[in-house]
Amino acid sequence: MSNGVFAEKISSMAIEKVVVDAGPIIHLDEIDCLHLLSDFNEIILTDDAAARVAAKSIGIRTHGTIGILLRAIRRNFLTPKEAVNHLINIPDKSTLFIKKDILEKIIAEVKNEYNL
Repeated sequence: MSNGVFAEKISSMAIEKVVVDAGPIIHLDEIDCLHLLSDFNEIILTDDAAARVAAKSIGIRTHGTIGILLRAIRRNFLTPKEAVNHLINIPDKSTLFIKKDILEKIIAEVKNEYNL
């Protein structure tokens, strides 16, 4: 695969390759995390696009900031209003990059679903 970036992790059993076709090289600590979690039914919490692609390619579920906030509403850890306030503050108080129109759409959907 000529376009892919390969990161190798040598374990006692085998060499595992994580292929990322887009984005930066996945860091070794992320490879260690993926390798560890591949043996369990766990979820990686990350906003790193390369780590999410790599995790998905080996069957590991991922969630980022937006997904965590939406789950927090459904599980009653946050009120919808609190979650919307966190979403509104993402551009100013977070390093997460999300396009303004996408964030606005997510906020509008939460407000609409919870009658805010």
